[in-house]
Amino acid sequence: MKPRLFALSAVVFGLILVLALTAAARSLEPAASPLRSQNVESRSEYAPGVVLIGLKPGKSINTAHFGNSAYATDSPALGAALSSLNVRAAAPVFQNLKFETGNLKSIYRLRLSSSSDVMAAIEALKTNPDVAFAEPDYIAHAATVPDDALYPVTGRDL
Repeated sequence: MKPRLFALSAVVFGLILVLALTAAARSLEPAASPLRSQNVESRSEYAPGVVLIGLKPGKSINTAHFGNSAYATDSPALGAALSSLNVRAAAPVFQNLKFETGNLKSIYRLRLSSSSDVMAAIEALKTNPDVAFAEPDYIAHAATVPDDALYPVTGRDL
C-alpha cells in the first residue's frame, strides 16, 4: 500500500510542478505589442518636400554653389533633372564623416519647392543614369519602449 501511495503522490507532485513551470514560462513571454496590431507598415509618413538620393560612384553635387539657375554637378543630366524638379537646396546627409565608409558621402537630401510632388520627383530621379537610388525621407517612429530599468539613465548619470 505504501509504495502505491508514494508513486501516486510522486505523479501528482510531478503534474503540479509541470503546471507551475508552464505558468511561469507564460508570464515571462513578452506581451504582444499594441503597435503590431496597428499594422505599422501601413504608415508611410515622410517629410514633405524632401527626397533622399544616392549618386553612383564618381558623381557629386557641389552644394556650395547650389541654388543658381545652373545646378553645380559634374553631370549635365543630373543638373538638368535637379533644375526641372525645382530643387531649392541640396546637402549631404553624412557631411562630417571622419573616415570613408563606402559611398555614404554620395547620399544627399534634396529640398523641393513646397508645391512639388515627392513621389513624382522620386520616379523622375530614378530614371536618371547618375542616380543609384531615390526615396522619400521617411519619418521613423519608436516601435516599443525598452523594459530595461536603466533605460532613462544617461551616460552622465552613471
